[in-house]
Amino acid sequence: MRFLALAVALVLPATALAAGLDSEAYSADAWSSSGIAGGTTSISGDDESLELSYNARGSGYVTHRTTTFSVEAVSDGEAAFDWAYDFHHAWFRVEADLWVYADGPGGRTRVRLVDFANATFTGPRSFSGSTRIEVHEGYDFGVIVGGSNFDSANFIDGTVTLTDFDAPGDSDGDGVDDGDDACPDTAEGAIVDVDGCSIDQICPADESWKNHGAYVSCVADTADAFVDAGLIDEADKGGIVSAAARSGVGKPASSGKKK
Repeated sequence: MRFLALAVALVLPATALAAGLDSEAYSADAWSSSGIAGGTTSISGDDESLELSYNARGSGYVTHRTTTFSVEAVSDGEAAFDWAYDFHHAWFRVEADLWVYADGPGGRTRVRLVDFANATFTGPRSFSGSTRIEVHEGYDFGVIVGGSNFDSANFIDGTVTLTDFDAPGDSDGDGVDDGDDACPDTAEGAIVDVDGCSIDQICPADESWKNHGAYVSCVADTADAFVDAGLIDEADKGGIVSAAARSGVGKPASSGKKK
C-alpha cells in the first residue's frame, strides 16, 4: 500500500488574501473542468464551499485518467484553501491522485496533495488538508484529480471539496475585495470609500443630472463624507468641489434626466 497526503503542500510568504467563493471571480460559475475520459464532471457550490466531482467508467477496468478543475486568477498573489478529497475507485489495484496547480509566465507549478495506491481491498477513502500556492493574473489555477483501478467493477468516482477559500480578488486594484466592491472598474489610483467607490463613481459626470446644482451638491456631500472618513482633507475637498462647480455637468446643454 502507498499513499501520501500533504496537510500543507506549499508554504509561501504571507500576502493579502482578497476574495472568497462569494466573489464573482471565484464562484462556482467561474470554474471550469477539462472533462474526464469515459465519464462526466460537475461543479457546484455556494459562498462557503465548492464541490468538484467526477465519475468515469472503463472497459473491464479503468486506466489512469484525470480531470482539471480551474479558475482564472484576477490578480497576482496567493491562493489558499482547505480541501477534502472523497473517492471510491472500486476495490482492486486502486490509485488516486490529487494536485494543486497554478499556471504562470514561467509555466505550471504543480504540487501533489494525495498519492494513493493500494493493491488489495480499498473501497471508499477520504483525505483532507490545507494548501496555498502562488497564482498569477490572467492565468488559471485549481486542482487536478483522478486515478485508476484494475477491477471488474470498472468505475472511479470522487469529489474534491474546497472551503475557507481565499485568493487575490481585487480586480480593479482599489484595495476593496471584489466580493465587497460595489463599484467595479474604479480608475487607477482613485481614492475610494469602504464600498470601493470613488467620488467620480458616486457622482458620475454624465448626462443623468436634472441640473448643475444637483451634481455639485452630490460632489460636495460625498466629499464631506470622504473627509469625515479620513480619506481626503479639507484642501482636497475644496479642489474637488471647485472643479465640479466649474464643470458643465447638469447645465442646460446636457440632455440627461435627474439621477
